[in-house]
Amino acid sequence: MSEPRYCSLLWTHLSNEPGGTLRSCCIARERISRSDGSDYTLGEDSIKDIFHSEYMKNLRQEIREGKTPENCATCWIDEDNGKESKRQLYNGYAEWRYPDGIDYEAEPDMPRDYQLILGNACNLKCRTCNANYSSKWRKESIDRKIKFWEPPSKIDLNDLDNSKFWLDLEEWLPHVKVLEIMGGEPFYMKEFRKLIDKLVDMGVSKNIMVTLSTNGTHYNDTLIDKIVGNFENLGFNISLDGVGDKFDYLRHGDNWESNVSGNLDKFYKLHTENDHVNINITHTVSVWNFFYLREFHHYFETHYPKFNIWNNTVHFPEWCEANVVPNTSKNLIIDKVCNPEKYGLPAWSKEKYDKDIKPLVEHTATESKEEHWQKFIEQVNAGDVYRKESFAETFSELHDILKGDMVSIYGN
Repeated sequence: MSEPRYCSLLWTHLSNEPGGTLRSCCIARERISRSDGSDYTLGEDSIKDIFHSEYMKNLRQEIREGKTPENCATCWIDEDNGKESKRQLYNGYAEWRYPDGIDYEAEPDMPRDYQLILGNACNLKCRTCNANYSSKWRKESIDRKIKFWEPPSKIDLNDLDNSKFWLDLEEWLPHVKVLEIMGGEPFYMKEFRKLIDKLVDMGVSKNIMVTLSTNGTHYNDTLIDKIVGNFENLGFNISLDGVGDKFDYLRHGDNWESNVSGNLDKFYKLHTENDHVNINITHTVSVWNFFYLREFHHYFETHYPKFNIWNNTVHFPEWCEANVVPNTSKNLIIDKVCNPEKYGLPAWSKEKYDKDIKPLVEHTATESKEEHWQKFIEQVNAGDVYRKESFAETFSELHDILKGDMVSIYGN
């Protein structure tokens, strides 16, 4: 039997989707389901029953036996490519979050770490997103005949009078040590304000580490002041895929110059003036922006040097991954990422390159998904036509490299 590759998340954590269905974590390949194949949902099932389900028990037992469940394949892929996986990252967190340790041989009581998605209400239509996670995508998905998933629950997660989630808050919230709130866009949702009020009114806000994922387009002074004043351990993860016109293209629905850059100034002030507030930039690395990785990092090194940047490789949809590019063009892109000084950009520090950049390069170089290349071109073209945007103009240097591989379908 192989040595178990324990994951603290399976013993401490749950993550839900906008419709209320759940996974063992946000990058898990499967939903938590019953033996008949039906999904558990927060609208109709209690968190305790979900966490103690046969599905979760079986998953933990597979890990104990040294197996590598397909559900956890994203982490196995990252680790095989030398990139720190979510499993490894959160195992590190667990050492200081749970100083008494985790008994991997026992079944846990209640989740202590919860990744909560309150819905898909969002003001942006990010190119790597879809209608399941952004309400703004819905009309475009229907118009372009892009399939999206409708939740099966009879009771919606945010049916405040009938949902098990809201009715059971007082049962499970006191057990939670870490709460990650995501969207959609939390600052765009009335349910987010209700949850913050509930945490403060119950008196548990001082005992919970809260992390908020936001797209950076909303900065509500009153609400943020309330959050900063009532939570003693607070983090913001600002999700950005580009700067300037590349942001406008990749995160369609807002404007970098007129809004986002100003909000970043406010978040930076919040970060530097409050010891209990930590802010990270989460960068979703894809076909569009891998070529510009050094420019993105250099911008933040110059303007916001105290922000940490996390590079997250997009895994779904697969046609968005940087490794779908045909090898000849991909090698040119990788050369720029690895040797930015040849292109008039600052070199990476050795520590930064070895820890953050090299794993991305190795994953892109060694795992080819070229079979999805045509799908990428088709989706870019259709999106550009629908939105009246231009990949060729916004990403002109990248387009010059790729155009030989794109001409048969894209046409320029």
